[in-house]
Amino acid sequence: MNYTTYEDIKNKVENISDKIIGVIVTKEDCPACKNFIETSVSKLKDEQLEIYLLDINNIPTNKILPLPMTPMSYFYIKGSEVFPLIRQGVAELNALQNEISKFKRILNGEKFNNVF
Repeated sequence: MNYTTYEDIKNKVENISDKIIGVIVTKEDCPACKNFIETSVSKLKDEQLEIYLLDINNIPTNKILPLPMTPMSYFYIKGSEVFPLIRQGVAELNALQNEISKFKRILNGEKFNNVF
């Protein structure tokens, strides 16, 4: 799993297709971020899911509107009433897998309020 740029993520979100785009915002010196990526995020395997990592210091608005904490996860689903879906902090692999299965239901046309 590699880090990407803010511009790359912006382009992917603006041109979202039939996939779930996950953006995990991290910080270089964040031990919780490193553990979260190694034990949970890197183990997510799904053909309908694309995950990208972004260092908080590479977000242009970070100095004006700083994010409150890292890791911070954003999930973008085309057509979802809630865009993006936001998750603060870390999660165990099974919790993330459960969320991804719900995100896939939204991707397949179910309404947000029926899924959550």
